[in-house]
Amino acid sequence: MDLNDLFYQHQVSLMRAHRATCVDAKLVHEELAHRYARLIEHDRHDRPRRGRSPARLMTSAIRPVNDA
Repeated sequence: MDLNDLFYQHQVSLMRAHRATCVDAKLVHEELAHRYARLIEHDRHDRPRRGRSPARLMTSAIRPVNDA
């Protein structure tokens, strides 16, 4: 996942948290936004070695949103 994808997923998570009508859904989307923000910071400041994606820091339980 490149930096543009991370920014996109972050914004989608924030919008979904804002629109959530259920407290649990709001919390989940806020947590996702927080995790994407951490990945963005990691990518911008730590610059992983070539071939290593910062998205690997996310747990396998969290999947990117596919708005089809």
